[in-house]
Amino acid sequence: LDTTVILDRQHDIIPSIIMTLRCLLFRLMILSPLAFEGTVRVLALVGPNCGERSTSGPSRRAMTSTFLAAEQTSSARDTDAVAIQEEKFKVITCMSTSCCQKRKSLGMDPLSTFGALYSRAASSRVEVEEGPCLGSCKMAPCIAIEHEDYIGAVALEGMTNDEFTARAFHSIVTEEDANRVWSCVENAVQLMVAEAENEEEEEED
Repeated sequence: LDTTVILDRQHDIIPSIIMTLRCLLFRLMILSPLAFEGTVRVLALVGPNCGERSTSGPSRRAMTSTFLAAEQTSSARDTDAVAIQEEKFKVITCMSTSCCQKRKSLGMDPLSTFGALYSRAASSRVEVEEGPCLGSCKMAPCIAIEHEDYIGAVALEGMTNDEFTARAFHSIVTEEDANRVWSCVENAVQLMVAEAENEEEEEED
């Protein structure tokens, strides 16, 4: 065989192989979002068609800009919806004699419980206040959560059975305890956001 012919055939085959591999990789990105988290949505929007080049329609830059603008608008709406619900919540850290004595016996700062929740709520619109006895003195230090649509403290998903009954978080002495309380508050906010959105959709229908 003429070596020139073989080289010419290789020259034609290699670009085809490269294009096939690119198509397979692109499809893998779309079908495996968890493996390419954060990039798949953009790639799916602006990625080229396999085997052909687009000659019409908006440019990749224009499509990407439109996508990002839509994302920012959606993000702003989500942020506003969350802020509205956050404003309805209030964290109450007990400052009764029992809770103060318990903190003292554990070598904790008198304002450590308040400070722990205040720092976590700093980037939100959830209020954190000091409050009177929450009625669970034997399980001090305690924290309660209030919501403007309800009278008194509320029970949240993530509480233990005893906490749910007492409507107060018990024995909040470590950073992990404070994280659990704040996680429950954040979850409650998201649930209220979803409920508000469902009500809006029902009104529109």
